[in-house]
Amino acid sequence: MPVHWHTLQELTSLTATCDAPLHMLHQVTHNLPRPGHFTKPLLPQPNLTTARRMSRPTPKLPPNLSNDQLSSFRPYTSWLSSLTASLSQQHEPTHPFHRDPYTLRSLTVSHVDFFGRGRVGFLNVTAELKNSSGESLPGTVFLRGGSVAMLVILQEEEGGEEWVLLTVQPRVPAGGALEFVELPAGMLDGDTFSGAAAKEIREECGIEIKADGLVDLTELALKPLAAETAGGASLESAVYPSPGGTLSHSPTKTVR
Repeated sequence: MPVHWHTLQELTSLTATCDAPLHMLHQVTHNLPRPGHFTKPLLPQPNLTTARRMSRPTPKLPPNLSNDQLSSFRPYTSWLSSLTASLSQQHEPTHPFHRDPYTLRSLTVSHVDFFGRGRVGFLNVTAELKNSSGESLPGTVFLRGGSVAMLVILQEEEGGEEWVLLTVQPRVPAGGALEFVELPAGMLDGDTFSGAAAKEIREECGIEIKADGLVDLTELALKPLAAETAGGASLESAVYPSPGGTLSHSPTKTVR
């Protein structure tokens, strides 16, 4: 795929493709802490013991999807565990839905896309969530798992000018764009965020970088929000660009 190098100044015209304004990225990358400096989860973890005690409906599956395939698809199992944990929080007196809590009535997988030999790639799931008054919550979800984006910064030995690597990709869902400029990125596919980032940098840029040498910009940006709760949900320290319809999430890793 085509790759392009841009200075940080030139990148200002392309900030629409980034998760954060350029001046924030520029400021943060000039004051990067040691890798691994932040190790604790930024968001509260759910009470999984309580969550496991809550009953779950048997999902309705399309003919081409088995229960074994569904249970081995990590984005689905992670989403369902987090949803169950969130619902369990309604029993707390301070929860806004405490007086009339919502329950998970049914789960329906309407469509599945496979990658390669029978490996689940994408799922469309509908969760029916209702309370005793008959009110419902929107529960149509597109499950595809997480990804990771990389901000690769190179500095010239002479002069110190900095360059940022961008790629040009065909992105048909983005308005049919065939030359979409973006940061190098890739799906996790079973890897850790840092491991996937290092692999993508090697595959797309030909640069060898150790996973522990990457700094998580998203974690740095979210640190001031550590006191905020996620309603009992177990969320990754990542950007959720469309939480109304998908679990898709992505942190931004950087290396200088």
